[in-house]
Amino acid sequence: MSAEAWGALLRPGTDLGERWKELTSGGSSLGAMDRLAKQHGREVARFVSLQLELGRRAAPRFPDGRLTFFTAKGLEQASGAAAADERAARFQRLVGPGKAPVVWDACCGIGADALALGRAGLNVFATDLDAESARCAAGNFLLAGLAETTVAAGVADAAKGLPLRGPLRSESPSDSRPILGLFDPDRRRDGVRSLRPGDWSPSLDVTLAQCSQLDGACVKLAPGVDMEDLMIEDQPGLRVSWVSVDGEMKEIDLWLGSLGADLSLIHI
Repeated sequence: MSAEAWGALLRPGTDLGERWKELTSGGSSLGAMDRLAKQHGREVARFVSLQLELGRRAAPRFPDGRLTFFTAKGLEQASGAAAADERAARFQRLVGPGKAPVVWDACCGIGADALALGRAGLNVFATDLDAESARCAAGNFLLAGLAETTVAAGVADAAKGLPLRGPLRSESPSDSRPILGLFDPDRRRDGVRSLRPGDWSPSLDVTLAQCSQLDGACVKLAPGVDMEDLMIEDQPGLRVSWVSVDGEMKEIDLWLGSLGADLSLIHI
């Protein structure tokens, strides 16, 4: 959906939840979509139809309905609720009490991980190179009741580093809060999945270079990647965790810097 249409959906003074209930009250039947198109335009009708369809596909992975807005690619790439919650809990445990770091979710997609981190009590600045994904993430945060002072979304290129000023970053040089990172590189090149780190966006080399500028970071990898081919043994504080859900391996997480922890196998 265009930025202008999103602006109408998220305009100040509008309750997004009530607005969305109004737009989806008729369901996804052809008649309902025709009526919606007459009232609000075809672009809004197409958007509502797509979201209802993607929401049905998402239900097994997000049984609590925590996400409302999706892109097809974002849904395919997003960690399911169980994996996202476990990772967020681990971030929270590793950070420890009395600290207030900002977590930069550098490839946030539709916001599944950022939402879990926010629910775990962490401040999150979520960015994505794709503007539509970032808008979906922002809408999901609003509907989840997460204030922009806790979780904020924006458009940025992870390969270029953390934006100097974000909604959760203080302009005061005296603010020395740690900056942690979460990276989920896009592993599709020209629409085809690749296990070659140089094909990813950002590439693994670029991702690790960005991680080295932060206090600690986590990098999500596909379960089929060959760890020996990555040649990452010299990364500071490197630890690895394998995440399985219901006995099925879902992903590998690299923990770096201050987030490095004991090697462990996590079953959910």
